[in-house]
Amino acid sequence: MLQAAEPKIAVFVDRDGAISFDRHYLSDPDGLQLIPTVAEGIKRPNEVGIPVIAITNQSGVDRGFIDEHQLKGIHDRMEEALAEHGACVDDIYYCPRMPDSGCSCRKPALGMLLEANDEHGVDLKHSFVIGDRIMDIEMVHAVGARGMLVPEPGDQY
Repeated sequence: MLQAAEPKIAVFVDRDGAISFDRHYLSDPDGLQLIPTVAEGIKRPNEVGIPVIAITNQSGVDRGFIDEHQLKGIHDRMEEALAEHGACVDDIYYCPRMPDSGCSCRKPALGMLLEANDEHGVDLKHSFVIGDRIMDIEMVHAVGARGMLVPEPGDQY
């Protein structure tokens, strides 16, 4: 008898506040600082072949605070910093638009998750979303995934 294939899961992680410290409209790659132990947390799914995908709203692009070239430099720096600890993200999705744009990819809308689902063939219902804001968890509920809300170091609860 044939066995059903295991669903392909992924771990989606917000950039600002979950991978790196949230720097208001970061525009300089040298300002990116990983949150301590995050590389270790990303390395674990890497070691067992689970894709780790960064998803991030970056309205600073639409606001004119940063351009696409600078954003790529920041993402390159993030990947370098993770690699220094033996960790990696398999892909990065971002929305450059402002909150009132109505964009279907801006969190908590599902566009980035759906695009990643199409490109990586993951099962969203069996995947995980890790973020530091309620909007990240709203996405989780909308697709039936599992989520984790993490405080950025220094947040007071």
